[in-house]
Amino acid sequence: MIYGMPRLFPPLAPIAIALMVAVGIPVRAFACSKVPYPINRSTRTLYFSGVARPDTVLAGPDTVTITGSSWSGGHAGSGQRITIYGQLFHVGRVASTTDSALTTAIAAAGHEVILVPWDYDPACRTLPYSASARWVQSSEVGFFHGVLRDRAHWIGGRPTLDVFDPFAEPYPTAIEHRGRVVRAHGAITPDELLDLISSLPEGIPGTAEQDLEPLHVWATRHERLAKSYPAVEIISRLEYDNMEARTAAIVSPLAGTYRLTVRFKADDSVVVLVRTARHPSSMLRTLSGSTTEVPPSSRLPVGYYLTCQVTERSSDLTRPYDDVRDQLGYLAASTAPIDSSADSTVWLGSADIEDVLSQQVTQDHRAVLQRLREVMFGGSYFERHTFLPGRFLRNAAGQIRYEQVVEDQGTRYFTITGERISSGVLDTQ
Repeated sequence: MIYGMPRLFPPLAPIAIALMVAVGIPVRAFACSKVPYPINRSTRTLYFSGVARPDTVLAGPDTVTITGSSWSGGHAGSGQRITIYGQLFHVGRVASTTDSALTTAIAAAGHEVILVPWDYDPACRTLPYSASARWVQSSEVGFFHGVLRDRAHWIGGRPTLDVFDPFAEPYPTAIEHRGRVVRAHGAITPDELLDLISSLPEGIPGTAEQDLEPLHVWATRHERLAKSYPAVEIISRLEYDNMEARTAAIVSPLAGTYRLTVRFKADDSVVVLVRTARHPSSMLRTLSGSTTEVPPSSRLPVGYYLTCQVTERSSDLTRPYDDVRDQLGYLAASTAPIDSSADSTVWLGSADIEDVLSQQVTQDHRAVLQRLREVMFGGSYFERHTFLPGRFLRNAAGQIRYEQVVEDQGTRYFTITGERISSGVLDTQ
């Protein structure tokens, strides 16, 4: 669309990177911040409510690999400690999804486990924890979780866990120290959080295959808790990431290469080639700027964005993706047709190609685009207009035409018309 919804999200959200680091999946050195609560469930992780003991023990690194850079330091010190310590904790209750063999082992160890803290550098890469070996000072009941070591590396027969964000443990005490007052009205208790964890999907968040039905059942049964911290954030993140993943899996029936004419006046126009990706780059959750039209139970959003290359030269269409980033725009479309018959199918659409046009048109054209930008971002334009003002029309032979009029309050800025000329798509890999 023209000056529409936000641009592309990063390829990997910080929360996904943090979780990948926590389970040992290699990632590039992105700057990141970690989310102070789980948004997925792993069979390798123990979730429990309990109390910290004052005792500490030598823990050793086990199989944890130090991937961080000590020159930048960690969040609790230099990150250069060689000797690794753990702290004892009394387990009061474990998540209902905990493996029975592990539950038995915890009971056999006197309901004690050992948690080993690990620091991380600004890119969320693992560093030794350099602060006090007694890293949890509070004696209040809290929620804890950590990655379970193999039994061969348990210390003194106690289940031993590696904690990759010790600054968020325990809930809620550590979160209060971070500035969130979670004991106030609207925060769930450690045991309530433990129950919520049992309903979370397994695996890395943001995959189309994740089953959120147990989470929705929990939210329906605990309506008040579902609106409290951190449940409301956990549910929102999972639903958003899940829908983004399902959106990215769509094979758009409108993908291909278009020849579009942008007409500023009757005798003043620019012709460009627009080649889209096959799959959406992000979703469109609403058709206007004033409402959100996607209920949590929806399987797909109301629309999506296709990254596209915009150029006046056909020779550019063969260039590698990394070489044409200055030619990228978006076509947007409704996920479902608004009309369908034996003769034709119609989708709502929009062409967000103005940034590239500004590089390829005359000074007069750029002045028109600038006036439009001022109108769109200077008032309530998006409350007066749909995000998808154009139309894709596919006839019975499979040919697709596109039409869009860009106007506001009686002023027409330009029109966009054209057709799909091939099924060739943009390779964004």
